[in-house]
Amino acid sequence: MHDSPRVLIVDDQPDFARGLARLLTPKLPGTAFDHALSGDEALAALEQTPYAVLVTDLRMPGLSGLDLLPRALGRTPHLGVVLLTAYGDIDTAVAALKAGAYDFLTKPVDSDQLARVIAKGLERHALLRENTRLRAMRINEGISNSSSSKINSSSPTGWVLMGAWLSAASGPPFLPPLRR
Repeated sequence: MHDSPRVLIVDDQPDFARGLARLLTPKLPGTAFDHALSGDEALAALEQTPYAVLVTDLRMPGLSGLDLLPRALGRTPHLGVVLLTAYGDIDTAVAALKAGAYDFLTKPVDSDQLARVIAKGLERHALLRENTRLRAMRINEGISNSSSSKINSSSPTGWVLMGAWLSAASGPPFLPPLRR
């Protein structure tokens, strides 16, 4: 079963958050929208639900959007974070992008532009997840192809490969016997 991609909208103005979700729903069919009214509420939602994109206001009481950004990315590294603000300036935008934001838009936001940014963020999220999945498969394939029955234990390289395989399987370090 394939779940719909999820977007979390964070704004301390409930009408704005709900209205934005209503505007975006027909522009991004198949995407589920939720909203949170604070940075702390957003962090709690991120713990419970796998979101692909987070759209957050920059200035909110308590945890600001800029403070939320690194915490959200710490919990969900592939999350696309879009910051919205009515008080946009170049320095803030640069700081947000350097901190890992996917994009930075000023209010009043054009819903078509925001929908395009979210669509690209959803695509980026899917690509990053697929990349991670393929890398894990490649690593697992490499481990299964280098099982101990195929490793030449008489060569130093064989001992290194066997040690790496056993360490990955059991945890504690594996050291080959010393040659004299």
